[in-house]
Amino acid sequence: GIGEAGVSAIASTPRASREVLVKKLNLRGNKAGDVGANALAAAIAGEGPAGGESAFSAIEMLDVGANRLSAAGAVELIRHSGPVENLSLFGNEAVGDNGAVAMVDAVRTGAGGRRLRVLDIGGCGIGEEGMTTLCDALIDHPTEVFPML
Repeated sequence: GIGEAGVSAIASTPRASREVLVKKLNLRGNKAGDVGANALAAAIAGEGPAGGESAFSAIEMLDVGANRLSAAGAVELIRHSGPVENLSLFGNEAVGDNGAVAMVDAVRTGAGGRRLRVLDIGGCGIGEEGMTTLCDALIDHPTEVFPML
């Protein structure tokens, strides 16, 4: 894989013009780690290089499966998910229950996830506690708080 540095370099791609925006990005299996996740989150939030606009501020589909993300990296992506409708975290086993709980908290506090419709969390090491939290969030607020599963 291209690693943290490669993913960070991709994330720092400036917006070339109003017509050039990335809508889909598949970085599965590139060892991005939390450093890469943070760089992607900043790019999605619209932060481009040298204060410019990011090419990823209108992204709709992001696949960062199998990238060695922890709970912190996954939550950072949720917090800054903005336009993202489909997010795959598949195979990032270190996300775990803590990550699932923190993702729900990020969405509940309005910090992100409002446009998400598909969230792939298979193989993320989420056990009973995390799944219970996710399910409870869906039951309590099926469309307002956690419209992603």
